[in-house]
Amino acid sequence: MKIVVSFLIFSFLFLNVLCQPKNKNDSIATKKIVDSINRLIDNAIVNKQYDILQKHYAQDFYFKHGAGQIDNKESWIEYQRKPTTNYVSRSHDSVSVELHKNIAVLKGILSVNRLSDGKKSAYSLKYFRVYIYRKKVWQLLSHNTIEESH
Repeated sequence: MKIVVSFLIFSFLFLNVLCQPKNKNDSIATKKIVDSINRLIDNAIVNKQYDILQKHYAQDFYFKHGAGQIDNKESWIEYQRKPTTNYVSRSHDSVSVELHKNIAVLKGILSVNRLSDGKKSAYSLKYFRVYIYRKKVWQLLSHNTIEESH
């Protein structure tokens, strides 16, 4: 029995050490990278930089809007390509990044100013986003709008 308990304690401690970041600065740097990519994606929408969207949206990207409609990677990028869809700005505030190995969970506020069919509109939304690290690239896997205000 003592051997089993000793083994379990050793295993727990060993795995706990393995699962910790090697350096606290590594996780801080990774959080900054993910936050930068999060902002880059929304700037790419404003500037219609589709190559950035292709790279940083996961193939299985899921986007739930505040009104409930769902987009995937293809439908969302296609919508951005419409000549009547023009964003003036998409800026982030109060972003928190939580890391879990190759997964990053972000919560924040996105303020949007857009011009669509010649009409200006502005709104903000609270979001929950999930990024995944695949093939050495952080990709947005899921965006869920939690609350939207116009």
